[in-house]
Amino acid sequence: ENDGTFVTLQKWTQGADNPTVMSTAGPFDLSPFNATHGPTVKLRFRFQSAANWVGGQNNATGWDVDDIVLTYSTLVCESTVCSSCTAPSSLTNNSAVDVSACANSGVLVSWSQDAGSWGDTSGTRGYVVLRDGAAIASGPCSGTLPYGTTSCTDTTAPAGVAANYKVRYVNGCASVADTSGASATDAALAVPADVTNSLVVLESGGNLSLTWDAVPGATRYNIYMGTPGTWTPAIFTATGLNGVNSCFEPSNSATFASPPGDAYFLVSADNVCWESSLGPSTPSNPRPYASPSCSPH
Repeated sequence: ENDGTFVTLQKWTQGADNPTVMSTAGPFDLSPFNATHGPTVKLRFRFQSAANWVGGQNNATGWDVDDIVLTYSTLVCESTVCSSCTAPSSLTNNSAVDVSACANSGVLVSWSQDAGSWGDTSGTRGYVVLRDGAAIASGPCSGTLPYGTTSCTDTTAPAGVAANYKVRYVNGCASVADTSGASATDAALAVPADVTNSLVVLESGGNLSLTWDAVPGATRYNIYMGTPGTWTPAIFTATGLNGVNSCFEPSNSATFASPPGDAYFLVSADNVCWESSLGPSTPSNPRPYASPSCSPH
């Protein structure tokens, strides 16, 4: 019995003329009944006796019940009743990184599957991802993530705003512990501005020296060279640009051997995502790129 509900677990039966004949299929598992109706179960025994079994006489005899043993086959640890449960401990810190520097596509949060100690013996474990101290409310990182999950992408992170991410380990007792956290920003680099008419070309001793104004947001520059009379310059990759065999210039200057014949130069600003334009060939006609930039855009 539990909360006024009675369930028949098992019947014992006795032969009509033989008091020693009994049948039983014990032991009896009370856990399904207990899990459905709560932690308290009351056992009630109902006795019935055969009318004609002692020498053929019409006698009614009562029985006794003794030796009732209740055992736990599985102890479910609950935070309110199980003092052996402790909070998870010895956590490895999580990481948080911007998924893409070129688009607002979220922050990837990663963590270890297991705590050094979960502090429980059974029950359901999981993880809750926190952004700036609060559980993420929507998206792939929301809710309690199942045990075994080791990463998720916060697609609801505010664009361009630094946030601190922690992972909350939840053990089978519903006890929790948080990692120390890591910060990340879902940022997207902007297209750098054009290099203006600040480009200066000087020749000395068979070498050309190019300088130009630095462009905010640019991490490198591309140098293009064209032949006068043509409007489609090619990327310039001469060996010896500031000692670097590359079309990338890390600073706003370059020095190299003078190419044969006449030439003109253009410089574009670049970052890992975007390249600025090369300016117009006429006031209303943007100059096209003649060859792909070295950038993996």
